[in-house]
Amino acid sequence: MSKDPTTRTREIVTQRADRGGWPVCERCGTHRGANLHHRRPRQMGGSTDPATNTASNLLLLCG
Repeated sequence: MSKDPTTRTREIVTQRADRGGWPVCERCGTHRGANLHHRRPRQMGGSTDPATNTASNLLLLCG
């Protein structure tokens, strides 16, 4: 299992957070520096779970 999400998964998450052509933070809606984060952190056992790097476990957050 790869430790990183696939390119396609990253595209899905980015498209989900798209607002007017710009990806935004899914928590506060800002356009600044949104980065991919896991809903269930990898260090909490998520890295062995096949669902760790699926779009449903990932979101864009700022800061």
